[in-house]
Amino acid sequence: MKTKCHYFKHFKIFYALVLLLLVGQVIPVVADNHTPSNYPALGEAEFPGLCKYRGHIGKYQCKKVKAKKHKPYFCKGKNSYFSKIDGKRACYSCPEGYTRFSPTRKMNHKKACTIRKLGKNDYAKATKIGDVVKKCPKGQFKHKGFCKSCPAKTKRMHVAGLDNGFCKVEKKYRCNTGLKLHKSEPKTGWDKAGNLLGLKYKKYCGMPFSLKQYGKDIVESDRNQEAIEALKDLGKALTRNKKTTKKKMKDFKTAVKKGDLQDAYEILLTFEEFKTLKGILESTEESATSVGSAALDFTFTAGYVGDGSVGLGYAYEWGTALDFSEGKIKKYKSHAMTKGLSLSGDGSLVIGIWKGSFNTSYSQGYIGAFEVGPFGIGLGVWSDYYTPKRSDGSNQPHFVGITYSQGFGLGLEVAEYNEVYTEVTSEVSMTGD
Repeated sequence: MKTKCHYFKHFKIFYALVLLLLVGQVIPVVADNHTPSNYPALGEAEFPGLCKYRGHIGKYQCKKVKAKKHKPYFCKGKNSYFSKIDGKRACYSCPEGYTRFSPTRKMNHKKACTIRKLGKNDYAKATKIGDVVKKCPKGQFKHKGFCKSCPAKTKRMHVAGLDNGFCKVEKKYRCNTGLKLHKSEPKTGWDKAGNLLGLKYKKYCGMPFSLKQYGKDIVESDRNQEAIEALKDLGKALTRNKKTTKKKMKDFKTAVKKGDLQDAYEILLTFEEFKTLKGILESTEESATSVGSAALDFTFTAGYVGDGSVGLGYAYEWGTALDFSEGKIKKYKSHAMTKGLSLSGDGSLVIGIWKGSFNTSYSQGYIGAFEVGPFGIGLGVWSDYYTPKRSDGSNQPHFVGITYSQGFGLGLEVAEYNEVYTEVTSEVSMTGD
């Protein structure tokens, strides 16, 4: 005869199997929909608990912490304590061998000091030894009536002695060991200025990544060399000092300004160099660091940019994008904040080849420039931004395109870091529908 206990035993086994099956179904879903909180915190945190929700991979940097608060008064010497008696604070000392009995018991109490023993303690009265010291000891500073100090690896934050009660974490300790600061998308004007000047607070901690080296590897890649050379040839063709070329480019400018995007596209089709570039892009084997693909998953842009810089600068660009990925011709404008070794003011024709479709977005990149007198050329490599929630789990910036510029101006440009906001303002179908 089977008992209730026997049935309960079988029910537990069945319940365990169902639970195991559910867990097996849920784990892959969790893995596919990971969030920054699921990522491991690489390395050991320098300060456990100092910045509880910052400094880990995919999290904002740990930039400042509250200063530690101390008593506003202290007494010099060992075995000395202060106590407020009759409205006045003074320092007291216990007899040799004795210690203070309780921090709440006033020091003029007959049992202010004690020697703890098994069974029964000995008590004694404290002796007044002087006034309390109101100056904060070395390593501390006054703030709102208290003495405060900064933890190790941090520095006091103040302006001409005026404190805010916080301590600035040294840059190399703002992320956990093994991680590096990454800029986040500059969605506002303050964000852009903050990234360029190093003031931005919301920088992410992530895996080490060099945008300069990444760009260099892409430019030197055999997969992109042919497309880059074709891009340069087209740039030279569009800026030839020939009457027919000048007439075409003048008509191109007019068409873009008026929004006659189909006419602008037809003008570009008259250049054999454009057809050559398009053919190379169409035959390219697609990869994460290549521009073209046989599936026409790329965009070509042609526009004009004016910029001025003295170390820091601003550039404005407008033009048209031939988005073969979506089969559309788009008009765009972009605003860029620049930073680098430069002293110039110039205007240039800029053409670019981009991965995938061309839409309103943010990008960052480096432009290497070469100038001889008033003539200059430049090559830029562009990526998006570090993204903690990227679905592929890499979180690193992804390559988005290459640009070539050629124009005239005054000054010197060697290399510039750029942060760009690009806005698509209108679009039409390539087929004219």
